Amino acid sequence: PEAEAKFRADLVAQYGEGADEELFCIPKAGSGAYFSRTLIERCQSEDIPVLRFSKPLEWVLDDRRIDEARTWIADNLKPVIDSLPTDKRTVLGQDFGRTGDLSVIWVLQEESAQRWKTGFTLELRCIPFDVQQLILFFIMDELPLFHHSKFDARGNGQSHAEAALQKYGPNRVECVMLTAAWYAANFPPYRNAYEDKAILVPASEDIIADHRRVVLTNGRPGVDDGRDKGSDGQYRHGDSAVAGLLAWAATRQE
Repeated sequence: PEAEAKFRADLVAQYGEGADEELFCIPKAGSGAYFSRTLIERCQSEDIPVLRFSKPLEWVLDDRRIDEARTWIADNLKPVIDSLPTDKRTVLGQDFGRTGDLSVIWVLQEESAQRWKTGFTLELRCIPFDVQQLILFFIMDELPLFHHSKFDARGNGQSHAEAALQKYGPNRVECVMLTAAWYAANFPPYRNAYEDKAILVPASEDIIADHRRVVLTNGRPGVDDGRDKGSDGQYRHGDSAVAGLLAWAATRQE
């Protein structure tokens, strides 16, 4: 009984504010989630990698951080990029975070005229600005047939997005201010991609939880204020949903 009670409590804690709806079938107040679990699950593929790189807060003062990051890139990131098809257009979206939230980079490749497949997603937790820029520029330099990218340019993300804009130019980079109006214009086409199975995404409970954070408020989709405990035991706030949204918007760029 003690183990059962602990298992139950841990599970409820993992779902956080979504426990009532996900575990006890109690509908959310208001219009509810914009993406259903089934909608995301039917577009998931087991062969898509989810990369993660996290460090403690004090790593920002470690003089070896750039060298350590380059080693991680060579060992973990480069092999994944090298495995991508070289004859497919690629796009990128990033939702930026420094300490409170994750930074998530989402890469999509054009599989056909009707479908884009996620090449990989990368989650960065507590990674300093200089290391994030190092990783981002490596990805953008190495992606095959790189077409376009869109960046979260709110708050701390503005400097990061601007650095990419300066290096790669406005044909390849857009700095997006994520407003309610921008969400309202771009979330419907993103959801349509799942409804049409025009997008393939990693098989990840974290990605499902992030997309379930998108709700309708006054008829407009946006990310709510709740948080969920992710598979790494740390809290997240819809980060991959925004990164995926930005990447999908990049696929529609001329």
